[in-house]
Amino acid sequence: MNQPQNKLLFMSQQHVNLMNQRLAADSASLQICKGFDRAYQVAYELDRDGATVWWTMEFDPASGVRFSLQPPRQDDSLVLLKGSYRVVVDVSRRTKAGETIQMPLAASGNLGVFEIVKSAFAAAQKAAAIDTEFPEV
Repeated sequence: MNQPQNKLLFMSQQHVNLMNQRLAADSASLQICKGFDRAYQVAYELDRDGATVWWTMEFDPASGVRFSLQPPRQDDSLVLLKGSYRVVVDVSRRTKAGETIQMPLAASGNLGVFEIVKSAFAAAQKAAAIDTEFPEV
């Protein structure tokens, strides 16, 4: 009898790799990004017990949307969202379960990036949706 496979851990390197594989094949988000005048970034800087966890999305006209666990470039293409890792993971878990909850993050940087990338962000979310297991927080 086959053992059930374990789900990937939410925002682990393996999860990010699989999302990027799906995004590389996603024509919808790539087509939207091709209309951008340059690359843009949305990054989450999350405090996890005194250590920083980075979740960075890049929206590039040449390559489309990509996720990273690395810090973003610090320039005017960036909107930065800061908050607690534990709270963001909990809200993400609850949102996936169907609750509607405002993400408690402080935004800084170029807030206009949200408006520019919103369609590509939505297309990327759809293309890269993977059933994952949330870490204990």
